Amino acid sequence: MDNILQIIRYSYVGIIVNILCYLIYLALSNLLNIFPPLSAVLSGFVGIILSYNLHRKFSFRSSSRGLKTFFDFSASYSLAIIANATIILIFSSVLEFRHEYVALMSLLITSLTLFLVQRIIIFKE
Repeated sequence: MDNILQIIRYSYVGIIVNILCYLIYLALSNLLNIFPPLSAVLSGFVGIILSYNLHRKFSFRSSSRGLKTFFDFSASYSLAIIANATIILIFSSVLEFRHEYVALMSLLITSLTLFLVQRIIIFKE
């Protein structure tokens, strides 16, 4: 039952953070005309700070603190940002899909992957 509650909490936080990051992404790419993969990277950095604090305190209820935990979290999140930007680059620039839809699908996939990494490696207790 604890795992189910943790997934629910993670999903709740993830939905809030991902909506916010997606709106930032859309504003950067569509309103400011910043190249979509770069917009994904910039909005992702906002996600790192928000996600770390909310997931540590709320989703995983972890007492882990310090630079090592933040570094591990940031490293995994940074890899997800790079993967997200690469997916957007390939599917929107090369294959010419609409970047808004590609970013949304990529965000969902990377979020699921990050949950597993955070649960198993970063906030294990």
